[in-house]
Amino acid sequence: MGVARQLGRRWGVVREGSGKGPYQDVPELLWSPDRRRLAYIAVTEEGARAVVDVDKGPIYPGVRKLRFSPDGTRTAYVVSTPDGERAVVDGVEGELSPHVGS
Repeated sequence: MGVARQLGRRWGVVREGSGKGPYQDVPELLWSPDRRRLAYIAVTEEGARAVVDVDKGPIYPGVRKLRFSPDGTRTAYVVSTPDGERAVVDGVEGELSPHVGS
């Protein structure tokens, strides 16, 4: 089980008794379709990052639209940078775009 819990003015993510955080916010928390993997977006003073299982992605000004593939083996999300947006698939940034999805 994985949950986001408010800790005063901060947030943490708890999975199988192990806690991560604190964060300013956890706007998205998502289980893979087979319920074996957990991913979430963690917002800190420095920015936002995607956390997939225990792997923390780089910090960006913004992260949104976190998704798992139907079989749960791949992840994707959209990051905001000062120059525009990029899709990130399995931790690899795609081409810069003025706007990726809505």
